[in-house]
Amino acid sequence: QLFFNIFKLATAQAYANGTMGSSSTKAASEPTSTERSNYASMPLDKDGTTSNANREAMSPRQLAMGVDGSEQKEANLQYHIDELEKDVLHMEFVGVVHLEADSIYGEALALPQVARSCNWNRALAVLAIKSYIFLFTNIVLQGALIMYIGEAANVMDPLAGKVHLCDYGRDIEICPGGANCEGPGGTQFAHDRIYSFDIWSTRNYVRDALLDLFPDKKEEIMTNVDPGEYGLENYTCRMLCTFLFILVEVKELSNIINFASILAFAPTDSSSWVSLKEGTKEKGLAALDFQIAGIPMMWKIVNTLSIIIPKAFLWYIVMWMGFKFLMETSEIVNLVLGTVAMGFVLEVDEIIFDTLTSKPSKDILERIEPLPVKSASLIRASEPSWSSIALFFIPRRLIFAVIMFIIFLVRYYRTSCTARTDGSMVSQPMYMPHTTTYSLTYFVFGGMPKDTEPYWTMPS
Repeated sequence: QLFFNIFKLATAQAYANGTMGSSSTKAASEPTSTERSNYASMPLDKDGTTSNANREAMSPRQLAMGVDGSEQKEANLQYHIDELEKDVLHMEFVGVVHLEADSIYGEALALPQVARSCNWNRALAVLAIKSYIFLFTNIVLQGALIMYIGEAANVMDPLAGKVHLCDYGRDIEICPGGANCEGPGGTQFAHDRIYSFDIWSTRNYVRDALLDLFPDKKEEIMTNVDPGEYGLENYTCRMLCTFLFILVEVKELSNIINFASILAFAPTDSSSWVSLKEGTKEKGLAALDFQIAGIPMMWKIVNTLSIIIPKAFLWYIVMWMGFKFLMETSEIVNLVLGTVAMGFVLEVDEIIFDTLTSKPSKDILERIEPLPVKSASLIRASEPSWSSIALFFIPRRLIFAVIMFIIFLVRYYRTSCTARTDGSMVSQPMYMPHTTTYSLTYFVFGGMPKDTEPYWTMPS
């Protein structure tokens, strides 16, 4: 019995190591390419094993291959890896349209449709009315903040005698004598003669006051009282901060496109946004499911006029005003802080939502399922091609941000600066405004009246 057991153990070990049997026997035991294909396409359960029904559908050969073991789990893993590529491309190029659930704009779009789907239930109708009150509050607050920034740039800065910063002091390392080395005061830049506008204007005021008090000592005052020049502290920091600001605004633009996509892809009908959960035993709000569905034409027009257009207008004004504000900032610290502050203006809607919106509204918005795109199934069913992989490789949002950055940079230099023959970019002549009131008309349409004679021109 002992020798028999030893013989059995040795034989089993030899078969496990593949050292027994002729080559023909081993070749016969290997699965063919057809069997591998059949095996790879076998129905698999989520846990990597086969159910009884699937096991009955297998051939004896497949059962002999040990499909319930590690080989089957490996095949299951490979199947899902292959599907992952389709899912990634589907999410990037098609996906679904989500509602911005943490914004007052998303609340104003969704809650009226939920209330309509519930036959204008009194509680939901109140939530819908409140959402529009908060929406108009947000538009007023955001618009007021942007108007104040525009007033500072178009009224207060000229009244203070400020000039456009352009590229003053950009190439200070090659100053004096190089391009962009002559400041708005008409003198050459040097490392110890470059200041922010506030300091430069104060030093000019002191010099001019001394000249008025002691006109007979003009030559001595001009020699010993040096106001310096107004210029950039760091050109690279200026470009970096403006580009980061553009990146933040591109994210906001994607939210605008998302809202427009909801209005475009949602059916123009009265289909319900609310449905009953299957097999639920709960009551009230907990028993309901919410899904982006039909939007009647009247509501699409209302949402376009009250959400899409104001949001897009505020985005554009903040983009231009913020970019110009940063381009006119010379100090490094103020550039960094200004970038954060300008991004804050577009976050006012989220602050109002977090502070004023009630808990039931937030709960409904968080539970709203996205809107599926009808063409998604066609793209999902097709096999990924190399062209789609190449398109996926391209950082489209980054490229769009670079394009927007270049457009606004060119606009700033064209509207604020003048090129000299040596390549220097200096400020255009500055004109004093006729009024200190920056009205809504000037804010929306521009055209603020100014003097015909400039109060400053670049010294020749």
